[in-house]
Amino acid sequence: MEMFQVTPQYLPHLLGEPDYWAPGSFARSEPDGHHKSIGRHRKERSSASPLTIPEFFCQHPRWHLNTHDIPLSVYMTHNAACRDTTYLIVCNVAHPKRNAIMRRIVEAIDSTSTSTDPDPFMLHTLIAHEIFTEAKSTVTPLRRRLYDQLDMVDKYAQNLSQKDRQKGELEDMTIQLHVISQDIDSKAASAGMTIMIVRRLETAHQRYIQRKYPDGLCNEVEQTADALQYLAESIESQRRWLISYKARKDIAMNLVFNLVTQQDAATSATIAREAKADGNSMKVIAALTMVFLPGTFLSSVFGMSVMEEEKRWWLYVALTLPLTVFIIALWWLWQSSSGFPDHCWKSIFSSKRPSARAKGTPDEAIEV
Repeated sequence: MEMFQVTPQYLPHLLGEPDYWAPGSFARSEPDGHHKSIGRHRKERSSASPLTIPEFFCQHPRWHLNTHDIPLSVYMTHNAACRDTTYLIVCNVAHPKRNAIMRRIVEAIDSTSTSTDPDPFMLHTLIAHEIFTEAKSTVTPLRRRLYDQLDMVDKYAQNLSQKDRQKGELEDMTIQLHVISQDIDSKAASAGMTIMIVRRLETAHQRYIQRKYPDGLCNEVEQTADALQYLAESIESQRRWLISYKARKDIAMNLVFNLVTQQDAATSATIAREAKADGNSMKVIAALTMVFLPGTFLSSVFGMSVMEEEKRWWLYVALTLPLTVFIIALWWLWQSSSGFPDHCWKSIFSSKRPSARAKGTPDEAIEV
């Protein structure tokens, strides 16, 4: 690091550690032949301190978060006096874009004319472009998964038959949409980090353009500036699409939650109706029991040997009827406080209405 005068901030990147800090853009000048760090704004520096050695380093985000690879980090420094550009690239050997980046670097160096120096930010732009193309291999399957789940949700919502609706399908759709939501959030974060890197690259490149460079380098500088602008706009477009995917996912999740709530409400209403019908049936059975229970009790009493005289048979009738009427009246008064008679009559009439409809309009009967 001392030989190439690499900034100490790049040391964690050089060791392959994940770093979530912003990309670094520094500059050094040598007004008296000695390198020193420039911390002031360009307008605050005197003309005697020209910008000669720009530095830029960054760590590109990982688009495949399920793999524990070393993030790709790039460091660049350029010495205009010596016409020397140094790059330090750190990445995993199994990085999916490693071979493509090496091939493009070799092609870029071979295609550069020996009479003119290439733009020092060209390789940074090239590497950022390759990393951005890696995002397509992850965003495209994510978009297809999202569209498949949206189609399933729409198909489920359009199915009006409650019998064909299965709660297990809603659970699967909820899980899949949750996984897609996590992937979209991670991709949106990676896109935001990539935008920050490219914007910082643009700023550093503009600062490099503002200094004097050879006329033969004008074409390379303009090409690099155009490429950086294209990358920034493309990544911003990708980020907007990811935000749109997230919004559509949120709409689908809300629809799934509403469908689950409606299905649970329908199930609860069915259980309540069945429980109410069972309660009314039990009350009817209790009423019938009260009609026959007094007579059964008195028949047991008169069946004893003490009451075997035939002349007293009328006594059984005289006691049974008043006792039955008294018990039913007492039960009716007790139930009237809870409104049972009204519910009983309503349930009786409501049970008769469907049959009347069935005789008049068979279509309505089938629909009910």
